[in-house]
Amino acid sequence: MNSASLGWWLHLFRQLRYQFTISWLVFLKVYDHRITFHSGMVIVLLNYIKTNNMTDQKQFGVWMDTKHATIVGNDNTGNGDLAVLANITVEEVTPGSGNKNLNNQKTMLQGKFFKEISSYLENATYIHVTGTGQAQEQFIHYLADTPQFKKTKAEESTANRMSEERLIEFFAEKFN
Repeated sequence: MNSASLGWWLHLFRQLRYQFTISWLVFLKVYDHRITFHSGMVIVLLNYIKTNNMTDQKQFGVWMDTKHATIVGNDNTGNGDLAVLANITVEEVTPGSGNKNLNNQKTMLQGKFFKEISSYLENATYIHVTGTGQAQEQFIHYLADTPQFKKTKAEESTANRMSEERLIEFFAEKFN
């Protein structure tokens, strides 16, 4: 493939705004059997797509445990700086009249907690969830079961609680 053809394909990718990047790469292989991908060209295309596509993403970070969540995202000033969007604390379980009621109340409060967190993640394309324990795993499963987040890429890690400034730095490293 010569440089003129490469320019045409890059133009096509710009017009499509990288919506279906992987599908198009497969399409390119099937559409014209004469196209041969050289490893250098594939790397150039993928780097081009990655650098131009990541700026359009809505990225969020969530630090959480079973009782508290801190949500980090773009501060809406347009310059792409990260900021703490919310600190959410789960309601306490009130003692009830039995284990069944207590378990039902815990499940209901956890669902409410997860729903409140996800309300800050509108139109998210990438979410990094970190924290202690298993809360982040449960939250990622909750997101996967929520239609709004079916196509959202979610990753998790483990981290102890940290200051808001350090948390912003932590997520800035994860997003780059």
